Amino acid sequence: MAPMSRPPLKTLNGSVIQRHDPVGKKMASRIYVHRDYATLVLSAGILGPLQKIVRDEGFTYNCIAFDTKDLSCVRFDSAPGFKTDREPIVGGYIWVNNQGVFRRDFSNAIWHHKWQWVLDDYRGFDVTEAYEWSRTWLAHVKGPAKGFQGKWQAQLEEAGIES
Repeated sequence: MAPMSRPPLKTLNGSVIQRHDPVGKKMASRIYVHRDYATLVLSAGILGPLQKIVRDEGFTYNCIAFDTKDLSCVRFDSAPGFKTDREPIVGGYIWVNNQGVFRRDFSNAIWHHKWQWVLDDYRGFDVTEAYEWSRTWLAHVKGPAKGFQGKWQAQLEEAGIES
């Protein structure tokens, strides 16, 4: 599983958009990654006991998020449209740490650049197509991408991009 060798992308203001090494989307000190690649960024010793708690809760997830400053706390996200939506909705999630479990049934926040969360061998969606979508809108959208569908659609419209 080799990381994507494509050049980093840039926003209109010059911010670099690239995969975390070896995989994942890094925002500040938090890393987001698809469950298939979770052990590439978080040790099985940390992840395993937390995954057991999630299974015991009966929660199905396909993505995780964790803060590199607190590895004992991991968020497990359901992200129902991760394979099909250009900007998947978070959906339900569970935060798990040594203090317990916090569950939220639904978040309508969306994620951008889902190609960062996986490696090129991922079979759930066309990784190249997702990368090219990022390239397309980054060349036109002013300011940070909005994290909610309606606001995001307005940004795309303002930039003259059909979604």
